[in-house]
Amino acid sequence: MKVKIIVFSQTGNTRQIALSIANGILNKGADLEVLDWMKIKDEPPENILRGCDLLGIGTPVFFYQLPFCIRDWLMKFPKVNEKPYFLFITYAVVVGTTVRDADNILRKKGWKLIDNSGFLGFGSYQAYLPWPRLSVQFPDFMK
Repeated sequence: MKVKIIVFSQTGNTRQIALSIANGILNKGADLEVLDWMKIKDEPPENILRGCDLLGIGTPVFFYQLPFCIRDWLMKFPKVNEKPYFLFITYAVVVGTTVRDADNILRKKGWKLIDNSGFLGFGSYQAYLPWPRLSVQFPDFMK
């Protein structure tokens, strides 16, 4: 089974969870690839997802919702026929509508959510700037 985990992490929290999940999957003998969303965000999603049997998506919660950049990226996903995916999120206060919003986008494209998890951790204030000024660089504590 070919598994891909795509993770968006600016503070390192979500990436740490992704690597823990990856270790569990590797222990089951799957062919696994963990991809940093910042490095693949400009590639067409259909190219990244080609040959993938199971997809994992990891994202932080920004102000009770999906980061705009991840929401827009999910909207570009190809249509499929009940392809399985799992979603994991990291948050500091509340989950908000993050899981529901991601699943609403992907379900309309034929993706099937098989599981989701939320991980409470230390937070950082991810303030939104007025749209469309928000970019994936704000806030970015890793550079």
